[in-house]
Amino acid sequence: MAGVRVTTTSTSGKSPRARKKSSFRLDPTTKLWYNTRMKDNTTLKPGTHGFHLTFKDGFVLSCQYGVANYCHNQDYSLTPMPSHGDLGETSTMEVALMDSKGDFVVLEHDVAGWVPVSVLANLINAVEAHDWEHFALLCGETDEPDFSKFPEKGVDYA
Repeated sequence: MAGVRVTTTSTSGKSPRARKKSSFRLDPTTKLWYNTRMKDNTTLKPGTHGFHLTFKDGFVLSCQYGVANYCHNQDYSLTPMPSHGDLGETSTMEVALMDSKGDFVVLEHDVAGWVPVSVLANLINAVEAHDWEHFALLCGETDEPDFSKFPEKGVDYA
């Protein structure tokens, strides 16, 4: 698969295949690990169209799918409206990032549509690392990012 590299590292006394890490590379200077542990105090809040992840510094990652969202299953069961938790399956989602004040940040048009579900772990890592440019790239924004929407570095957002 293009863009995915698997490396093996040895743990003392065990075979070299004892521990595997894979990384996703957008360019030679970007490297994120899939199997990093999420930082403590991250909370998940389910909603009627997806979920919100709230990070300890106040950022909220919104992942929405189903009826009327920019995703593959946006037309899922328009009539009647699906009940909570019955959003059907999708391989893409609508993504937004808000700061602790509830303002949209990073993405040029506030939300990004048809973001592959497969990049969710990398989106989480990018938010935790405050790597806004990588977050925008993962959401499909390939033009020059709108740096004015990037949160300031070194500011406590909690």
